[in-house]
Order: sequence, then structure tokens, then C-alpha cells
Amino acid sequence: MTKQIHVAIGSKNPCKIDSVKSAFHKVFEKHLSPPLQKGESESDEQGQPKQQPQAAEYELVFTSHNVPSNVSDQPMGDEETLKGAKNRAMAAFEAAQKEYTERKKVFQDKDRNNNNADTNIDCYMVLGPPDFGIGLEGGIEIRSTQSSGGSDNDGNDNDDEAGRQELWCMAWMAIVGTNSAACTLAKHESSTFNGEAADAGSNTNLHSNTNSNHTGTAVDREDCNTNINTNIASSCPLVQFKWGLSKTAAFPLPQKISHLILHENVELGDADDMVFKRVNSKQGSGTVGLLTNHIITRSDYYDHAIVLALISFIWPEHYSFQL
Repeated sequence: MTKQIHVAIGSKNPCKIDSVKSAFHKVFEKHLSPPLQKGESESDEQGQPKQQPQAAEYELVFTSHNVPSNVSDQPMGDEETLKGAKNRAMAAFEAAQKEYTERKKVFQDKDRNNNNADTNIDCYMVLGPPDFGIGLEGGIEIRSTQSSGGSDNDGNDNDDEAGRQELWCMAWMAIVGTNSAACTLAKHESSTFNGEAADAGSNTNLHSNTNSNHTGTAVDREDCNTNINTNIASSCPLVQFKWGLSKTAAFPLPQKISHLILHENVELGDADDMVFKRVNSKQGSGTVGLLTNHIITRSDYYDHAIVLALISFIWPEHYSFQL
């Protein structure tokens, strides 16, 4: 039976969803069950099930969740932007866990009432609990520059705050996962990880630290009654949570956009639309797409950063399992 790697995305934005799917498929590709080709049978010529490679026993499944960042609409600086990404990742994980728990309860209630004679368990349990939660948060860096005075082509005074401060666009990626077999499936072939975290004495849930002197091998989250709103150390002592974090490259914004953000409190996506006469660009190629003449789309921009955020799961023994 094919197992799942359930990735809960803290956004409904199609660009962010596409970039998450692309990055996770790159990292986990060789470990995933290959899809059947058109017309291909699951059986061989003798009618026996085809043998799959040993590693090909997982599939990636993605869910998207409209969750808050709990930071300002336009985060400023690394600290606020990273906080927003982490908040989205945790909220997405919690939302997916809650939905799984509710589906499980519905099935158990039906089974308890003996009303499930015509009910397929897959209707309720086809999607397991989350393995990863991911948040992507775009932000702005302010960099001071020396003003040359004068005005730009539109008559805006260069010797004001916008002229003396450059705004640079960037984004933070935050991935929350565990030491489970699914989350560490893509570990490097030279990795020595066997389930013991670098800080094996720390056993944490998403909101608190709980010490435990455990050792062992990577565990399967579905074998544990795990709910991050309860004490994970009690429900499944071997499960540990950790972060994977990364930041995109940064690039300077046009002065007109900087002026709108600094002086009129306009969000980047809206400022982009105003300056370049576009509509809802943040759901499309984004500012980076237009400025690079679509050489780098918004999805491309996030893609590599998400792969970088997965490093702590590719080399789990070198990165602490601690939130």
C-alpha cells in the first residue's frame, strides 16, 4: 500500500502552491511511487502484480489552507517576515491535523453506531495526518542610501524618506516537520540519521519544550495518536518537531513602488498593480516576474528557497529537532 507524505500549505495562492509542489517533488522524486503510464497495467504478463522498487512506496499529497500570518499585511524586515512564515506553517499544520481528527471521528462514530455497512473507509481516511506544514511570507527590507537630491521623472522629491531609503523585496520559507520516516525519507544517501535527533534529549511539540531521554529509529506519525494541541510527548514519545528555514534572494524595488509603500502604506502587490497597471499580480507572476521580464516567475523565486528549507530534513542529523 502506498504511504502518504502530506504537505499542508498555509496559503491558497496558486503561485505559492505551485512552488511548494515543484520543490517537494524535486526533493522527494526518487522516493515516490512512479505514476502508471497511459494504458499500463499494474500486473505483468502472467497476471502477477508488478514489483515496484523498494523506495517507491510513497506519494506526495498537498492541501492548502487559508490561514493568518498574524503579522502586518506588509511585513517589514527579517524578524517580522520570518514570524509570519512560521505562523502560517504552524497554522496550516494545525488546520490539517484538525481536519484529519474530525474525519477520523466521523468514521469512528459511524462504525460505533454500526451504520457503515455501505461506507468505504477511504471516504474518511484517504487523507492522513499532516507530515509537513509550510508557510511562505513575502517581506520588505529597508536599506539606507545617500540621497542625491532633486526629483525623479514624475516630479517626486528624491530628498525624502523614499529617496534616502531603498526597499528590497525578499521572502522567508518556514517548514515544520518531524523525525518521522516520511519527513526524513529524502535524507542524503550518506546520512547517518536513524531517528536520533542531534538534540535527542529534546522532545517538543509546536508550542513547548518537553525533555525526554529517548533513542530509536524514525517513526511513522500515523502510528501515534498525535495532536499538536495536546502534549505530543505523552501521546507519542518518539515524535519530535523541527523547523526548516530559508530566505530567498533579495532585489531592489523601483522607487515609485517604494514611495507608495513608505508614504501611503500600500502593500507591495497593490503598489505593483498601481505602478505597472496590472490586476492582482500577487496571484500571478508577482513583482519579480515583471521586473525580470518573466525570466524568474514568482513560483521560480520561491522554488529554490523551499528546497533550501528542506535541507534540515535531507541531513537531519546535522540540524536540531527543536522548535
